[in-house]
Amino acid sequence: MTHENRWKLAAVGRTALLVAFSTSAYSQEDPSANENAPDITMKAYRMRMDGKVDEAKLALEQELSKNPRNAAAWCELARLEFQRNGKTHELDSAQKAIEQAVNLAPDNARYHRWAGRIAVYNGILKVHRKNRPEMVKQFKKATSAAEQAVTLDPDDHEARMLLVSLYGNNPPELGGDQGRATHHVETLERRSPIDGAVARCEFSMKNEPEKKLALWNDLAKKFGKDPRVHENLARQHAWGGNVKNATIHTNNVLTLDPTRSHILLDLARAFGLKKQLEPAERFARRYLALDPPGPVSHRAWTHMALGQIQQMNGNNEASAESLEMAKRLDPYCWFTMTPPPEQLFIAPEFD
Repeated sequence: MTHENRWKLAAVGRTALLVAFSTSAYSQEDPSANENAPDITMKAYRMRMDGKVDEAKLALEQELSKNPRNAAAWCELARLEFQRNGKTHELDSAQKAIEQAVNLAPDNARYHRWAGRIAVYNGILKVHRKNRPEMVKQFKKATSAAEQAVTLDPDDHEARMLLVSLYGNNPPELGGDQGRATHHVETLERRSPIDGAVARCEFSMKNEPEKKLALWNDLAKKFGKDPRVHENLARQHAWGGNVKNATIHTNNVLTLDPTRSHILLDLARAFGLKKQLEPAERFARRYLALDPPGPVSHRAWTHMALGQIQQMNGNNEASAESLEMAKRLDPYCWFTMTPPPEQLFIAPEFD
């Protein structure tokens, strides 16, 4: 695949990915805060954060062979298999694992939410393989799972935003339903102005960048201390090519909440896709310079993105070194211009 193609996303499902893995709808957690988490699941999660994906997989499989009713371990295995998709290019194994978790704990909204996320991504993989019937099946699975999540937990804003995308950005034959999309947007707006704005931007304003920017500027007047507002302003300015304002709001994000460093990856990607290579490289290098560093998988992806930027600049030797570093750091590195979703790197949640 050429560097040009790696900077492109498939048109079908593009917005579904953006909303399904939006960072607005959740707060990032310190893994050490989960002191009462089941040992094996947290152990596997921490191994995965350290780049020991194969060891984590083995630990989870051994646990599940002894305790097949451990729903939390099945969910963590699903997340691990999702991450491995960077190399395996399949999500059926992740889907099987999350279905086990759902079957064991059908009243757990989080497991249904993950089932929805995985089905969206799996559907998009089927698009690439020209398997339209399976794509339709996966999108319907995603919708059903996300609807169940919000039924069980009306405050599950991530699942609701996924529904906005599935209903609002797909034709009727893929389950699109403008009325249902509007219902979920309006519900989000009542429950959370910020999450509602994310949904509104990806639905009725998706092709109106000036309206999006105006919406976030208005929210900044009332919620200027919320890093999520500045994240979205940074993204809007980046997609508009405004390096200065994107940088200002990124700095605001990291001042208000240093853990939200994923914004640096978002901007490296946005400027790269716009062929503004100098700021793209600068934001990538800022991520690699973080102390403490981000997850191994994200660092590997950043080296990969940097390699693509260097190749586009004609610096083939530096590009080869960056791409080799990506493979060395993470054999499961995502060689796409969308980084692994941030939710994969949030500590497991437990009831």
